[in-house]
Amino acid sequence: HIYYISLFFLLIYFIIAATRTAHVSLAFLNIITLIFLDFIHICLSRGDISWSPGFIIALMVMGRILIMGSGPSIWVLNYSAAYTMYAILLAQEMINTYLPNLSKRQASRMVFAGE
Repeated sequence: HIYYISLFFLLIYFIIAATRTAHVSLAFLNIITLIFLDFIHICLSRGDISWSPGFIIALMVMGRILIMGSGPSIWVLNYSAAYTMYAILLAQEMINTYLPNLSKRQASRMVFAGE
């Protein structure tokens, strides 16, 4: 229910941007990107991640700051930073989930003994 309220605020943002600025397409792109980031978080909430709720909230806030804080001249740079942030964190989570953490002794046995 709260998500629908946030979508309503995005609609208000789009109406204000459409009537008061010359960058309507950037406002629309911001809305689409924010909905895409929300979709990523919905998928993450259904999966098995080890992130704390505080970390997830900080990630959402940083993503929104990068997207909504971009001006018309540097929006590509900020979008790239947001996507890179999500890509690095998701790749790190996948590595931690699927690759075992080896001790130095285990790693040396694998290298020298082939175990």
